[in-house]
Amino acid sequence: MVTLTATRHPPLLSIVTPSFNQARFIRQTIDSVLSQNYPHIEHIVVDGSSTDGTVDILQEYGGRFPERFRWVSEPDKGQSDALNKGLAMARGEIIGWQNSDDYYYSGALQALAGHLAENPDAAVAYGDYDRVDERGMRTQTFRPGPFDLARFMGDVYVANQAALFRKAAIASLGGIDENLQCAMDYDLLLKLGCRYRLDYVPGVAGAYRWHSAGKTLSNGLQSATESYHVLERLSVPLQLEQSRRTMLGVMLSTIIPLAIARGQDALAADLLDRAIRLDPELQEWQSGCERMLSAIQGDWLLGKVHDTFDADTPVRLNRLLAAKGVSCSQAARATTALVHLYWAMDPGSSHNPRVVAAHLARAIAAHRWWLHSPQQLNKVLHNVLKPGAGHSLHLGRATLACYVTAGRIRHLVRLARGTQRVRPTGR
Repeated sequence: MVTLTATRHPPLLSIVTPSFNQARFIRQTIDSVLSQNYPHIEHIVVDGSSTDGTVDILQEYGGRFPERFRWVSEPDKGQSDALNKGLAMARGEIIGWQNSDDYYYSGALQALAGHLAENPDAAVAYGDYDRVDERGMRTQTFRPGPFDLARFMGDVYVANQAALFRKAAIASLGGIDENLQCAMDYDLLLKLGCRYRLDYVPGVAGAYRWHSAGKTLSNGLQSATESYHVLERLSVPLQLEQSRRTMLGVMLSTIIPLAIARGQDALAADLLDRAIRLDPELQEWQSGCERMLSAIQGDWLLGKVHDTFDADTPVRLNRLLAAKGVSCSQAARATTALVHLYWAMDPGSSHNPRVVAAHLARAIAAHRWWLHSPQQLNKVLHNVLKPGAGHSLHLGRATLACYVTAGRIRHLVRLARGTQRVRPTGR
């Protein structure tokens, strides 16, 4: 751990952007940096030899802002390598990391850098952030609140898109781990959280774009597996060790079905061995399914997740559990329920009430964990009934929940579609 010292006011701020074939988004990224009202700022883009017109855009900005904008385009070993190149080029004491499809809001850097200048003991300042879709339309706002390491192990609620870092603190960790291609932000923030103070600065500072070409979605299994290994090798204070082990079990309960669905049976078997050593009865499996259901946001993502799992996934999971001698079948039952919930909520199923009803009934038959959580049940009902499509929600969620728990699934779906008049629920 290094001693952080007060910076001159205002300190030079270096924003590093790794880039590869993001011509359709990178202008907004660069503009969001160079239009800030912060007086001492440089923007460094490290491009991996893009072929989609990105280089032409970088040349344009380099000509317009020669003192504030620098760039390089050459083959690299991935995003982590590009970030380390950018850190080596950076002259600033404060570092920002903004991806080439994401952006800052006006005034964000002034607020975050000002906080670090006034708080020399803090290594990171982070704010609130938006999730936006491919068109830049906001779909959700995240307000993370004060940093808590135990919470962050299982909920990556600090976003680099809305954060600034002290360069000395990153350097003390040896820079970005180049063995990671998806979970390098999780790794960096966990390590910083173990050593330094991370300060929350209220206010929406940035936006990250949730789209089909983004790493989070296109490399879901790799991202999840890397995150597991990051947490597995992390050394935490003794009082947080049980929290770390619990979260490892939860992570494995989501990664193993993904590995099975992708045909990576050897990886699934290896991870299941680790899961059993951590938790012989696989008690955390239900928590993992709950987390996967909670992560669903919107029809497009539902379709993406639906495509991930096929009907054979729970069967193959059961077979693997049996081969490992696991006596508890809760894991496979919970996963079976989750798969049917995905299919019930999938936009492709929503036009056929009979299909929706069948999947909900099978989910109930497999495992009822989602029925006993108001949050989970609300998530399912919201996506099944699709209120934005003009379907009726006038019965109220409590009444609708009663129909589900009573097994009157087809009646519920007909009500949701407005094809049957309301009848008493019998309660």
